[in-house]
Amino acid sequence: MSYSNWLPLTRYAASKVTAIPLKSRYSFPCAHFQTTAQRRYNTPTINIDHKIAGVEKVFDYYFKDKIICAESVQMAAPEALLSIKGHEYSIAHNKRLELVGDKIMDLVLSQRWYQVRNQNGQTSPVRTWNDIHKSLVSNEALAMRSFKLGLDAFVVPASGVHVTKNMMADAFEAMVGAVSLDAGEDAIEAVHDVLERTGFFNHPMLVR
Repeated sequence: MSYSNWLPLTRYAASKVTAIPLKSRYSFPCAHFQTTAQRRYNTPTINIDHKIAGVEKVFDYYFKDKIICAESVQMAAPEALLSIKGHEYSIAHNKRLELVGDKIMDLVLSQRWYQVRNQNGQTSPVRTWNDIHKSLVSNEALAMRSFKLGLDAFVVPASGVHVTKNMMADAFEAMVGAVSLDAGEDAIEAVHDVLERTGFFNHPMLVR
């Protein structure tokens, strides 16, 4: 598939706080030292290396920027302290990435729909778009796909919060959004490949 006709997305530059090696955190004289995020939200630091690795394995996509992947699974608080490769970062909630993922999936799906031809070489009628869109990107459909792929194991919810269908629909969009921003100029192709590998295009109206 050629993606040369699509304008490349601007490469995302994740804003990072200064990383603090974990061993350095405990060298402060005060035994009860807490970072700003800990004081504000009273949340402990969570190591999520295994969660990032899990998302990468399911998507078969390996993030250059692990922090943006961490943001895609962070649903614990407006800001949470996450440990990545032995360093601590203050990571925002995944709501913004959810929006990015929602838009990029619509773009990739509409391109796939546009290019499909039936056995007679005919294009899909415009009226089929709404059916395909509802079948594949509704909250129910995204949640079912996420649970089937086991992505719920990699989400970071608030303490004591059960991961719901709506949360998983949002998380899937955020993870896809993270892929698109991490891939930069190759965003469209990277997202298409991830969706292909996770069975997103398994719909009778999208069979080539």
